[in-house]
Amino acid sequence: MAAPDPASADAVQDASAAARASRLEDEVRLLSERLHDAESARAGSEQEIASLRAEVKASREERKLLVRRLLGPLIGLERALRWLAEKAGRAGGMVARQVIFRGKRMKRGS
Repeated sequence: MAAPDPASADAVQDASAAARASRLEDEVRLLSERLHDAESARAGSEQEIASLRAEVKASREERKLLVRRLLGPLIGLERALRWLAEKAGRAGGMVARQVIFRGKRMKRGS
């Protein structure tokens, strides 16, 4: 049996190493493309998230304004009713005092 030629063995190893290096370069290129795609998608997602946050903020501001517009007259009405109740309470107290005072006066006069 003849011994293998060292030059041909080196050539086979070089060819194998070159093929492996080529596959690794292809894999690196593919991974670089995937990384670029993922970064682009992330940037797009961040823009979408920022856009959605801006929409939510605008919607909240609109709701706050609507609530203020709807509650403004109700708050005014509440204040007016409280003022009226306070005045009615004072007037009722004055009438009650007058009735009590007249009752005492009438008892003294009798």
